[in-house]
Amino acid sequence: MENYKEVLELEKLYEVSKRGNTWGAEQLEPSFWVDAGSVDVFVSNSVTTPTALSEMTLDTDDTDIAGLRQFGVIPTYILVKQNTGVSTEIVVAGLEVEDLGVI
Repeated sequence: MENYKEVLELEKLYEVSKRGNTWGAEQLEPSFWVDAGSVDVFVSNSVTTPTALSEMTLDTDDTDIAGLRQFGVIPTYILVKQNTGVSTEIVVAGLEVEDLGVI
């Protein structure tokens, strides 16, 4: 079975897209999981790749995320920053991600 989970690193920009349901994976909707603490998820749907955090937005629904959360809308780009505590594992499921590095 295909691995449909991706581990994200804090402070890195990722380009994301919904993963197709190949190999019979049971993931219905993309989800986001934080093991400890909480994080803020900055997003962008720009046609160009953001080069600075100021080119991304932070909506109220995307602040202080802890535990498991489903994506309502899948943005083109995401960047995760620590809000509280210390998160050691941040995982997205049902998404393809490409690490674009630190901005």
